[in-house]
Amino acid sequence: MAPHAQLDASALTLASQRLGPLPIINHFLERLGLEALLDRFVQTNDPRTKIPNSTCLGVLLRSIIVHREPIYRQHETVCAYANGVFGVSARQAKHLVDDSIGRALDRLFLADRGALLTACVVAAGKVFGLSFKELHNDSTSVRFCGQYPLARGRAVRGKRAPFIVAPWVG
Repeated sequence: MAPHAQLDASALTLASQRLGPLPIINHFLERLGLEALLDRFVQTNDPRTKIPNSTCLGVLLRSIIVHREPIYRQHETVCAYANGVFGVSARQAKHLVDDSIGRALDRLFLADRGALLTACVVAAGKVFGLSFKELHNDSTSVRFCGQYPLARGRAVRGKRAPFIVAPWVG
């Protein structure tokens, strides 16, 4: 038998990285092809943009699933996790500010969100083998908290914004 080599403990280092549920979430987002779908429907045309809109929206989606942090804290949240698990590199994370996410959300507002949702549902059906025979999307009950005095169905950048009314009291 070969003699056992002595292990020098001073040569070892311990590295700890926070992953949370993101590897599992990323697996499903990649299978769905969400970033490519977002690229198709929410294009990045602004020359000031250092991170594609699809990447910013992917970060925000992961944040909503994992933490629900406000937009201005996305950089802080991403940096608290292992490099790459939020879908951005360390270099991109430096540019992940509320301005870039806000621009991506503005582009999402202008996008054909109905077609984007349809493409996501069709992709999910194909990728995950879903049957839609008994699936129904009931979006009739939506609640808002707070005051929205400008939410009266006005036109915003050529699109009709929501009309939010006070809850029915009877």
